[in-house]
Amino acid sequence: MSIDATAARPPESRRQPPPILAAPIPDAPPTAMAASTVFLDAGIVPIVFAGNEKSKHFFEKNEQLCARLGRPLELTPLTRTEPRDRTLFKTFCRDLDAALVNNGVVRSISGLSDTVPLSGLMAASGGRVGRVVRIVEAAMEHAVSRDADRVELYDLSHAVQTFAMPQRYINKNPFAK
Repeated sequence: MSIDATAARPPESRRQPPPILAAPIPDAPPTAMAASTVFLDAGIVPIVFAGNEKSKHFFEKNEQLCARLGRPLELTPLTRTEPRDRTLFKTFCRDLDAALVNNGVVRSISGLSDTVPLSGLMAASGGRVGRVVRIVEAAMEHAVSRDADRVELYDLSHAVQTFAMPQRYINKNPFAK
């Protein structure tokens, strides 16, 4: 008598597998594209294609893949000129700050949603929250290396100078005095 392995597992283990994250690769070989379409057509696993503005051309020239995809989700940068964007950006920075404390990464709130750090993060990130995370991560590493209780403007300035500027997020350090 055989036992079905999936029946023996708790229900949560029979859930659909997590999505495969795939970044579009310009001029991907046909076999890679074929594998993607097999997964999509068979419904084996959800696939999430992620990219930046430069990826748009990839999707435009791959009509068959585009036909299989749902409606695109475009995450455009937040802007200082839109009140709703400013609120979302400030809330994101406040919540990121709280998460750093709540997870024991730093000992006290850094004030990322205060006027000066918020303005500098908006400028340095171009309004892209993913970039904010990477900048704050670099600043946090700098703060932790000097055993600071929190991320300070000095750490944000250092992160922009040594990380964001070499990555060409911005040309001038908004935290430099």
